Amino acid sequence: MQRLKKKENIFMLMLIFFSAALFVKSYGQGMSVTNTTALAVSYRNGYAENALLGTICQIIFSFLGIARPDYAHVILFAQCFTIIQYIIVFLFFYFLLKKVEKKYLDIMGLLLIFYSIFLIPYFCGYDQLGAAAPCMLTVTLLGAMSFLRGKWNPLLYVLPIMGMLLQIEFFFAYSGVYFALLIYMWAQTRGIQRKSWQKRLIISFVLLCIVTGVLVGARILSYPDTAMTKQLATQFSIDSTFDEELLNRLQEGYRFGGAMNPHGGNFLELIFFICLFSPYLILGGRLFRNISRLAQKDGQRKMYHILLLGGVMVCPLFLIHCHYGNWIFAFISYYAVIFLVLLAKGDRIVTVAISEMMHTISEKHGWMVLLLLYPIMFVPFSDMNICGITRNVAEDLKYALQVLGIM
Repeated sequence: MQRLKKKENIFMLMLIFFSAALFVKSYGQGMSVTNTTALAVSYRNGYAENALLGTICQIIFSFLGIARPDYAHVILFAQCFTIIQYIIVFLFFYFLLKKVEKKYLDIMGLLLIFYSIFLIPYFCGYDQLGAAAPCMLTVTLLGAMSFLRGKWNPLLYVLPIMGMLLQIEFFFAYSGVYFALLIYMWAQTRGIQRKSWQKRLIISFVLLCIVTGVLVGARILSYPDTAMTKQLATQFSIDSTFDEELLNRLQEGYRFGGAMNPHGGNFLELIFFICLFSPYLILGGRLFRNISRLAQKDGQRKMYHILLLGGVMVCPLFLIHCHYGNWIFAFISYYAVIFLVLLAKGDRIVTVAISEMMHTISEKHGWMVLLLLYPIMFVPFSDMNICGITRNVAEDLKYALQVLGIM
């Protein structure tokens, strides 16, 4: 027992040191003008979608008696808020390592190291520091920790609503994690408990749909005052500028396609990214096939198919808005969080399928262990662009197609 506890602590220390190295590599040492402008948006000037984080920021400034907050105050807020989010991330890691069956501890440790390559840099990159998008994941991880306990927490009604207030895109990006885990809990219980989880699932879905409708309706009927927001955004910025496109969208309302036209290279980026990440898609396909095979034997194929296809909820976002870096990360995080939680809960089908895949890789394809570290060259993920490599390739290819008159 003492030996196992020591092993958990070793994995936790490894994760901390590895994460520190990833942070040093990825820290952007500043905030983009888009993020400083977003923090100037609050509910005090009228309802605006995605204004929760800016409202929290400005309430804290008022509470601390900061009359004229500037860039130094804003970046300090962003850094402190990011530290809080990292604490939540490491609590999630810790609970997973404590909860998992000891014979699967090595597998859990490797999967956490792999996911941390995507996760840790995402919070601190130049395009994401102080942004609302990483906060959506933090809210999701808080919910996942409640599911790890296997008991209902009333906060699970509140957390998705917070996610919607952070960014309305939360409905597609991360609510799938909540509903997938609720469906799983409903399917795994019997009797009165099963009815309770069914009721919670229905209430959660209806509540989130109502909140979505209210937010969309409020946005249509509300005309926020952008003059004060522009003044504050200029004050928040390091060079007294603001993101005019973001404030125009705030005034005009949500546009499908977002800023798609100036970023037509996003589709090229996506194609190139899929090619680069094809080894993981192949491994994922094999894992899905193994889970489906094992689930069919247990007569639970439909439930596991819902879990496996839940990531598709993210796909509409690639057409709705052009923040492809955020949507790719949300897609990866859906499967990472679902599989990590089910592995920690000792789900027989998921643990057997993952164990078989890891055994096959170690026994027959030892070189594939290098895939654990392969993603380091692509992180941190950006917001509109996926990452630096895909952006550069897409821009060069887009220019070549424009010269040829194709694009």
